[in-house]
Amino acid sequence: MDVKLEHRLTIRDLERLRRSFMVEGDGYHGKLSLTKDQFCEALSMLLRKGTVEEYAQLFDKIDFTKEGSVDWDRLASYLLLEYYEKDDRTKSSQVPQWRDIRILASPHKETIQRVSFLKNTNRYIAVSKEGCISWWSTDLKLQWSLKTGTDTIRMKDVWVTDCVPLQNINKMALAFTSKEIAIYDLSSKNEISCQYKIQGLHFTPLCLDYWCNPENANNAVMVWGDVGGFINIIFFYSANIALFERPPAPAHEKQEPCLNVQLKDIMSGKYKNATHAQYSAHVENNKGEWVRKVVYSHHLECFVSCATTSTSSVVIGWMEKLTGFTHRIEQPTKREIQRKFEFNVPQGVNDFDLNGNLNLIATAGANNHVCLWNPYVMSKPNGILKGHMASVIQVQFVPARNQLLSFSKDKVFRIWDVHLQVCIQRLAGIFPKGHVE
Repeated sequence: MDVKLEHRLTIRDLERLRRSFMVEGDGYHGKLSLTKDQFCEALSMLLRKGTVEEYAQLFDKIDFTKEGSVDWDRLASYLLLEYYEKDDRTKSSQVPQWRDIRILASPHKETIQRVSFLKNTNRYIAVSKEGCISWWSTDLKLQWSLKTGTDTIRMKDVWVTDCVPLQNINKMALAFTSKEIAIYDLSSKNEISCQYKIQGLHFTPLCLDYWCNPENANNAVMVWGDVGGFINIIFFYSANIALFERPPAPAHEKQEPCLNVQLKDIMSGKYKNATHAQYSAHVENNKGEWVRKVVYSHHLECFVSCATTSTSSVVIGWMEKLTGFTHRIEQPTKREIQRKFEFNVPQGVNDFDLNGNLNLIATAGANNHVCLWNPYVMSKPNGILKGHMASVIQVQFVPARNQLLSFSKDKVFRIWDVHLQVCIQRLAGIFPKGHVE
């Protein structure tokens, strides 16, 4: 492929051009300005690379306003823009060079439900199904681990289904098959303490998400999806002080370290600094379906969830608008879902990811396809990325590179260029043998 003239220029070429344009003339700041013929003649003598036709084409690109002449400022501005665009294109299409895979010794005996990065402590935290929690350094060295559980049921009879860090208050929420969500404080080194247990959930929670307002950290949202196809939301209004206010301890008695919070009490308005909302998202044949993932999208001000059903595969729940909600809420206000958008994907969706810059939702289809959706267009996807030969179980955008990562059940990892909608790398046969859920 022929390389454009401007991409063949060296630093020495550019410096030679700059010096030549710095003589007095009738251009900008009294410097030299050249017509098309003069420009072609000058470059022929200065560069001795390229042809007169290429010099003429370069002049036309610079003089897109048809003024008939160019000076150094216009030439330099054009070249800078061209180099920036080339750099962006290179970054977006650059294929990663992977190091050899490392197998890490792990204290976990069951499936790891989630790995999260804790910004406050600059560590990774992993939580597995049996309730084991492990902390890892940024170079993936195990620092410590411990086992947690619930007092309600023996730990061998209960599983952790998901977890999410509450980054602004240094806590972690764990969802259990015992139909409760426990919130642990992570402030102490090498130990955690349970501060709240949200109990009395109608269905087993399966997936969690949490968001806090960067402009007012007291305002936060925790959302979970359950086996009944419902999306439950708790809005917090004094998260930095206390998620739920504690009743005063009886006289001469010590305050219990863990506050048991009944969901019905949140719904009835017992807690002044928290409100609850719920809506049915995923139903097929009049039966609620398991919610595989749910997130709150701040830039869209909505909740997005998915299920492995051919109808209502992805559901967007748009909240009623409140003036200034994303900036400041002084008083708790109960909010409801105003409308729902439903996206249908044959066989359903295992996972999804959002890209606010591109305004896209990527879905990991059980039908082996990765789809790209505009959140406002339900009829059909913007693009379908084909290539996986098994159910796609996870997708994730890399916004800085305009790329998308996808992983399928047969342990094939693909990297896609989002703009071109093509696969730029495929990795297979390098992942350890074992069951992939």
